[in-house]
Amino acid sequence: MTGGVAFAEFFEHMPATNYDVQSYDSQPMLVPGTSGGPCNYMVIVSGSVKYGDSKEQRGFSETFVLKPSSTDPNRYVVATQGFRLVV
Repeated sequence: MTGGVAFAEFFEHMPATNYDVQSYDSQPMLVPGTSGGPCNYMVIVSGSVKYGDSKEQRGFSETFVLKPSSTDPNRYVVATQGFRLVV
């Protein structure tokens, strides 16, 4: 899939989702060689999710790392992300 229009059409046909976040945590991650500057943050979220019209809820956990933007150190971007769905 390429282009914004194709992604928008794909996104429109995805089933509705309902997330119930039960816990979240964040920890600073110091970057070696930097002192006193902005650091990365690891964020962990867990809970349950329900897709579409299904009544079944499934557990999930998501971990991602936020890092300062290279163009604006006051903004953060997702550096890496991992999603786990319990089936």
